[in-house]
Parts: sequence; structure tokens; C-alpha cells
Amino acid sequence: MLRLSQASPMVRIRERLAGICRRGSEMAAWIAKRDGYYTVRWSFRGRQGRRKVPTRRIGQILVKEIEACHALGIHWVQSGGKNTRDPCISDLIVDRLERGRRSRKHNTIENWKFAYILFVKFLKTKKPRGRLGLELFTESNIYGFYDWLINTRGNKQLVATSRVWQINGLWKWAAESVEWGDSVPRFVRVETQTPPAPPIRRSPTWSEVDLMIQAMRERRGAQQPALYKAVVLMRYLGIRMSQALSIRWEAFNLDDPSVEISGELGKSRNERRGRVIPIASALASEMATWGRREGLVSTVDGKPVPTITLSTAVNRCWKLSGVDKSVWSEQSCHALRRSFTSELVSRGADRFAVELLLGRTTGVGGDVYTDPRFIWSRMAEAVELVTPIGDSSSESLDRFKSNKN
Repeated sequence: MLRLSQASPMVRIRERLAGICRRGSEMAAWIAKRDGYYTVRWSFRGRQGRRKVPTRRIGQILVKEIEACHALGIHWVQSGGKNTRDPCISDLIVDRLERGRRSRKHNTIENWKFAYILFVKFLKTKKPRGRLGLELFTESNIYGFYDWLINTRGNKQLVATSRVWQINGLWKWAAESVEWGDSVPRFVRVETQTPPAPPIRRSPTWSEVDLMIQAMRERRGAQQPALYKAVVLMRYLGIRMSQALSIRWEAFNLDDPSVEISGELGKSRNERRGRVIPIASALASEMATWGRREGLVSTVDGKPVPTITLSTAVNRCWKLSGVDKSVWSEQSCHALRRSFTSELVSRGADRFAVELLLGRTTGVGGDVYTDPRFIWSRMAEAVELVTPIGDSSSESLDRFKSNKN
């Protein structure tokens, strides 16, 4: 009776990158019957083999074992032989993502995954058929990937450079890894042009933001109340879109107007410390009319609003508002954070207090050692400079400046 391998690699296959490196045409095992005999045949990455079996049942078991080997990137050999690993780029990517989850945040892993998928798509244009072996990690392929991102996909130089850095990081990690170091070519750092400094952009005024909010109020739909609440929070607090959609009622104290923005909602290193900041009395008054105070502030039927939904709605409302596109294009939601900063500074708010309200660093290290409670009054004075929605105008800002002088 046929003896199958004692250590059959029937292990659960780790998650695979969807839509890339499909191996359906490269891996197959099946049972053929001729003249009363059963034969298991297989084909994997250009290699073919066959093995006679006494019964169909044993043939089915052997087919499962062979397919399991192929799914793991291993060539199957009979019992007593050695299953040799023949990895491809998708195997390396899966391993890198799996290990990265232990030390990186979810958004970082998603960015890696997207860059890796693009890299594999590029390699498929150079090698449409067959496996994508680790020998494709070459300096010329990385440069080709950079050019492909710019010329074919139309990415900007900053985006293309970021993707190349991520692929370079994957190659370096593999080259320094004990498991993959002998399989990948020697690592070569690929250099790209330094992206140009971002241009200085004009921020929208609160009066321009209010025109967008007015367009938001006039919209109809089940999601409109949740979208409006998120926009109002961004306008009064200067928080990010993701923070406005994730903040909960439990974080607010409307009696002694303040809010706790937890570190879990932070993007930058400083923001991940978390912070408690005062809020404007106008915001507290408006939030008091928003009904039920539990769970997420911005929610539709108890479910969070996707960021793409809010971004699309805000972009549409900016267009309806008639505000000059140069102040909000490509940053339709982030423009509210820039508006919050610019308006407070122009109205004479304490710069250190503004930085603490935003959760940013002042660049001198004082924010690390300064207890915000000691300058709470300065932050409270700053947020009270935020004009209620509809009361702000360019003329009111001019009058404020003249009174200060």
C-alpha cells in the first residue's frame, strides 16, 4: 500500500493578497484512469509529475497533499524525499505583512499592502506568465516601477517616491531576514529625486467654511445629520476627519466644556499621547441640541460613517458653496483644520495654546514637559475666539484686527 509523507504540510494557508499572483494556471493535481489503473498527475511551475495509486480514495488523499504543498510554494516529492521550497514574491509579501502586524499600526499595514499590490501589477506587465520569483528584486525593476507609477498611473512624484520607499523597505527586510536572506538578491538602495517642498497654500476663512456648511445643511438623505455633525466638530475643534468620525459622546463634558481626544485617534507621534482640551461655548450649546448622547457622535443607525463618504460629501459641498477651489482642492476636509489654525493665529491666539489644541509639537520641546493644565486658561481663551457658525465674515475679522490695534 502506498505510504504518503509522514509530515504532510496540511496547515492552514495564511492570508493571500487578493487579485495578485494568481496561480490557478500554474498549480494543478488531478486523477487519471487508464486501463483500470489510477494515476495522480500534477503540474507546478513548469514541472510535471505522475504517480500510480492502487485506489481512487488514496489518489484523492494524495491530490490534497500535493495541492497543499503547491499552495505553500513547495514542490511535492514522494515519501522519503525532501520538499524543497521555491518561494515567489507573493510568499514574501504575505510573510512581511503577517510579521508587520505585530509592530505596526493598521493604517501602515494597509499602505504597505497597497504598495506591494502595485509592485506586483507592475511586474506582471514585464512578465505576464509564470511565477514572479524573488530574483525580480533588482535595481532596474525598482526604477521601472517608479517610472510606471508616474507615466502609466499618473501618480505625483511624492506618491511615487513613497511607494518606491515601501518596496525598498520590503527588499531590505527580506535581505536582512534569516529566512529570506539567502533567497533574495543583494539589497541595493534605490534613490529617487527629492520631492519638491509643498507649496504654501491659502487657507479658507471661517466665513468660507460656513458657506460649505450651509450647503451641507441643505442636503437631504439619511447620512446628512451624521455628516453635518462631523463637519461642525472639525470646524470648532480643528481635529482631523478620522477623529471627527471616531470620537464618542463619552469624551465630551458639556457642563465644563471640554473634550478628551484619546491617543488611539492620533495620527502623529505627538497626537498619540492624547490630550484634553477646552471647547468653545458655542459648540457646547449646539451639541446640547443633538439628542441622544451615547456612542459615536457621528453615526448612521449605530454604524460609523466611512471616511470616503464624508470626504466625497464635503468635496461636493465645497463645489456648491462657490468658494475658490484653490483653498480646498485635494484637501477638502483637511482645509477645515488649516482654517482653524490660521484664523486663531490671525486673531491673536497664543501660538503655544494653538499647537496644544491641535496636538502638534512646537518644535522646541516645551510641549513634552508642559502640563496643559497650567496653560488651560490660554487654550480656553483661544477656543472662545472661534466664531459661531454663520457669524464669521471677512469684515468681522478686519474689525477684530482694527480693535486689537
